[in-house]
Amino acid sequence: MRIECPQSIQHYSVAFETKGSRILPRKKKFNFGKVRRVSLRPIMSLQPITDAISYTENGFEINLKKLEQGTLYLLDIDYFIEDRRFIDALVNKNVAKESLGDETYEYWMVAQLKHLDVLKQEFRFIELKDLDFSVDVSVYNEIKMKVPSIFRKQLETAVKLLSKHHGGRDEQFKLLVQHQQLLRAQKEKYYGEIFEILEDIQEIFSPLTFGKFVDVQKDFYYFNCERGKDFYETLPFPTWPKSMKVISRTDINFNRPAADGLLMFKKRNLMDEIEKIFQ
Repeated sequence: MRIECPQSIQHYSVAFETKGSRILPRKKKFNFGKVRRVSLRPIMSLQPITDAISYTENGFEINLKKLEQGTLYLLDIDYFIEDRRFIDALVNKNVAKESLGDETYEYWMVAQLKHLDVLKQEFRFIELKDLDFSVDVSVYNEIKMKVPSIFRKQLETAVKLLSKHHGGRDEQFKLLVQHQQLLRAQKEKYYGEIFEILEDIQEIFSPLTFGKFVDVQKDFYYFNCERGKDFYETLPFPTWPKSMKVISRTDINFNRPAADGLLMFKKRNLMDEIEKIFQ
């Protein structure tokens, strides 16, 4: 069995040999659920025998009359994985966080096949390809240390202002712009550039840029990252996230039933980039 994790596809490969017998039925049915694709090929030529396979409502069937006696065949079957808990039922995932001073956080990752002895009784080989492993990397404290307090106070004032105004998001946005123009006229620091500053912060937490602040090592490789919830959720525009979800991937199988990985978050580099914006 091979599982293509990103595509949620479960793939089975079965080898069998045909033998002549008067007792065998003309067709062999496989009623294990709706299939995505079935391929039947003799091992020697590997040419698909398409007219021997018929799809049914609950699976498929093989017309044995289309096969030659004394021949070794390879049967490949693909199923869609409908239940998202299926992979979780096969794999244990654990993560542990360690601090390396002011420079870096380390996240140790382990993905391991469950019930290995039982699986080996049922299957000759199992492989999970490109298994996703998500780590929530907290970034709020690092941001808090580098975003000037006066800038945070101005945003918090805006949150209070908008919470008292029950109009739509467009009306709230117009109200905030008017408030910004008023404070700009009073020469309040940062308010003339609030949206430009927030736009620069957004760029830091885009997947392309934030990926530069993480390093994935050992049995895992970096795949992508996603923004977590915004710290100021009531504002009609994004500010900065509380955390970033970093997605790494790995392969595990009977030969390597456990994968060890290390995710390094370069928090000092992130803080330096945020500091540059306010300078």
